[in-house]
Amino acid sequence: TYAPAVLAFLLLLTIFMNAGALLSGVIEEKSSRIVEVMLSCVTPVEFMAGKLLGAAAASLLTLILWAVMLLIGAGLFLPGAVSNIGGLLTSILATGLLPMLLLCFVCGLLIYASIFLAIGSMATSIQDAQALVGPTMILVMAPLIMMPALLHDPNGTIATVLSWIPVYTPFFLMFRLPWHPPAAEIVGATILMLATTVLLVIQMGRVFAAHVLTAERPPRLGALLRRAVGRS
Repeated sequence: TYAPAVLAFLLLLTIFMNAGALLSGVIEEKSSRIVEVMLSCVTPVEFMAGKLLGAAAASLLTLILWAVMLLIGAGLFLPGAVSNIGGLLTSILATGLLPMLLLCFVCGLLIYASIFLAIGSMATSIQDAQALVGPTMILVMAPLIMMPALLHDPNGTIATVLSWIPVYTPFFLMFRLPWHPPAAEIVGATILMLATTVLLVIQMGRVFAAHVLTAERPPRLGALLRRAVGRS
């Protein structure tokens, strides 16, 4: 029952690990002018897509390595725990939740990674990016604050409302799946999550393409939000 909650927490952890690396990597490439060489071979959209796919692959590889190390550690120090971990994995596979859990994980990662890439494309230094990174981190941390409420009532009003907030849908849908929310909510939230992922990646790709070669200071948060929704 609590395995998806752990996976939702690991999603937040991998976002902190990989999104920060994406942000600093883009800024370093801009400051060293390597990005100009890269964009002479590929388009900005292809460049961003490669970074997103790399981040998703690195995050999944990180989860696999953590799982392998957990099994090895349990086998060495807690021999009886190996069977429990095996039973946990078997139960997850038996419920059929694994494809949906992976879908939520990848969508959540792509949503936030695209936002951090767009921020990195608009900044020329880490100091310039901090004004935008701070509010974004608060946005990312918000699901942690709501976890106790979800544990208390996974299918209550708070959990249902949070599941329909597009940027939080991957977290809370993943969290609620073992408690069998109504099928209509699962289908609707899944469609919303996929649409949000596609639209946000496309819009952040436009922001990335428009600013990755510029040396101007990043816009204020309000201007960034207007650009994110497609308004000049």
